[in-house]
Amino acid sequence: PLSIRIIMPKFDGVKEAILALQGLDGSAQKRILEEISKSDPEMAAQLRQKLVSMEDLINLNPNMIRDLLSFISPSKLGITLKTCSPELVDHFKTNLSKNNQDDLLHGYQSLKKTVKEVHALQDELLEYVRKQIQAGTIVLNADDEYV
Repeated sequence: PLSIRIIMPKFDGVKEAILALQGLDGSAQKRILEEISKSDPEMAAQLRQKLVSMEDLINLNPNMIRDLLSFISPSKLGITLKTCSPELVDHFKTNLSKNNQDDLLHGYQSLKKTVKEVHALQDELLEYVRKQIQAGTIVLNADDEYV
């Protein structure tokens, strides 16, 4: 007997949903996430959490970075950057004053933290960033700008 085996590619629905949401403006994202939340609050929370990552912060301009420092100290920001790309670390360093650069580097290089502690601080920071995105004070879309 002839046997046919069909191999289906793996499909990551959450990843695909994130990619689709990232292509939308903030108000459209919010409406869609609210609709998803009505039927699946856990999925909506998961999508919100993954919608913004630490690496997305490379799109912050100097004014947004300055505003960010009202929420988190430069040394704590340095801690959050411990597991991030060198490009993101450089982006923050080049957009900070000398004193803030020194504090950021102190947190990044000197303050020893576990990966779990770093991720907890990142989660706090990203929750703040998500709130600022919803408020319209932070724009992370590289193609978007203030007018």
